[in-house]
Amino acid sequence: MADGWRAGSVVGEGVRNLISGGGRSIALIALTAALLTSAPLLEARSLMEAQTSERTLIAAGLSAVVVEADDEFAEAAVDRVVCAELNDRTGIRAAGPVWGPVSARSLAPPRRVISVLEGTSGALVAVSGMAPSPSSAAVVGRELASELHLSPGSRLRIDGERGSQVVELAGVANLEVREAAFGSALFLLTARVDAPDACWIEFEPWVNHVHLLSTPAYFDGQPDWLRARLVLAPSETLRDPSVELHRRVTRHGWLAVTVIMTVVLALTLRFRRSDFALYRSFGMTRLRLCAMVWTETAILVGLGALVAAPSVSGGLLIASADAAVAAHSISQAARAIVALTVVGAALGMVGLWAPLAAQIKE
Repeated sequence: MADGWRAGSVVGEGVRNLISGGGRSIALIALTAALLTSAPLLEARSLMEAQTSERTLIAAGLSAVVVEADDEFAEAAVDRVVCAELNDRTGIRAAGPVWGPVSARSLAPPRRVISVLEGTSGALVAVSGMAPSPSSAAVVGRELASELHLSPGSRLRIDGERGSQVVELAGVANLEVREAAFGSALFLLTARVDAPDACWIEFEPWVNHVHLLSTPAYFDGQPDWLRARLVLAPSETLRDPSVELHRRVTRHGWLAVTVIMTVVLALTLRFRRSDFALYRSFGMTRLRLCAMVWTETAILVGLGALVAAPSVSGGLLIASADAAVAAHSISQAARAIVALTVVGAALGMVGLWAPLAAQIKE
């Protein structure tokens, strides 16, 4: 009997088992196809979300640098003129000196302490991240405008270091885009000539990091007299794309597909052990029985991949995924197919090695 189980007979028996499986085989193929479709498309979605976050971050200006004196060096000062001249440098979108913030009290109800900043129009652009606009006398952050019911043209009386003054507001700006605390601040355009507290600089997207870090060198004095801190917009709509890529769980999608299908196939084989006992009683060796199981698994996975292919291709096409995203996504399916093929052989070796008498009893 053993001579009758040649390679062709074993493969043919595996094919006939799949056909006779009927609904069970169709369900297994459908599940395989669904998993091989989900893993690549979910990976594509994660990668495209990271790309979107990156584009949004770039559109917001990517980064701003605040150069300020180190408290340990009393003789150090930010050069107002040099800071203002940075507006004309290649790679810099806007720059300007900033005085403050200092505390002042609003004399309009509700009478509360507010932060007051002074600076040039270039500084206002760097602080707010907004596009350059005609010079304005004063602007307020959105939070302060909402609380005090302020709008362009409103007059606000404040009491601060320079005494009481009335400020006419030219607009409401998104001052909190760089510093969350500035949402309740008042920004005044000024012509002050004393040393500013800081120089705000907004770089163009993709500026060379060496250029960015060398910003303090534009100012007079020893390099360690001044310090630079990088400011990233804290808006909830701006996410760090590198963190998203690192933390995405979809990169392990192929492993999830393998685990799920391994459990399903193991359960299926468990309920077929009496069938396998009959094959062995008719002279099929363990190795050929394992080959038959591997054949069934390979055909299941192959058919599932064929069914999934148009769905994956269509999904990537509809989503307008670029070549890099498509390659990473398809690699999830490819790795899952390879892993499942190996699993098919492993299941046959492990699950069918029980004694013939035990299988017959089942």
